[in-house]
Amino acid sequence: DKEYVSTPSTVIDELEVHSDNCRVPLRKHAIFLLEVLIEAIDINDFQKLSLSLQTLETIFQLVPIVNCSAALEMEKYMDLNEEEKRLCKLTARFPNIVQNFVNKVFKVITQLSSSAPSDGISYVDSICDNSDVILIGSEEIVISATIQSAFHALFFNCSSSFVEVCCSR
Repeated sequence: DKEYVSTPSTVIDELEVHSDNCRVPLRKHAIFLLEVLIEAIDINDFQKLSLSLQTLETIFQLVPIVNCSAALEMEKYMDLNEEEKRLCKLTARFPNIVQNFVNKVFKVITQLSSSAPSDGISYVDSICDNSDVILIGSEEIVISATIQSAFHALFFNCSSSFVEVCCSR
């Protein structure tokens, strides 16, 4: 009859088992987070735009962007648990998410490409018309790089139907 002695590793093991039993899967929240981050794409707030694009890139790298909602109708997927069924149903939002992402990013690109009014004094007596010169600052360079990275991550980890959506735009 050995007396039970609690060691730190035993306590940790018991806590891990307890936390696994109480753990609620959070995978579905990634889809909602994508929607919120896309809404946060705003050229008027550089910090928010930059952070949103970086976070979108990370999620696009981690989460396959594939509409799995049709799997619920397929016989070979009838053994999915409830959480997996909800997740499959939520992936039906991906087409709108991708379209909104493309629209928001193209709006930012359009805003960046339009030339800002220039100081007319600096061009007085100039023999060249410099009105189409667009100066690129450090923020524009960062935005351009993060947009490219986010699109690269999306294209790398999405189904071909979503690539077609992006390319048709």
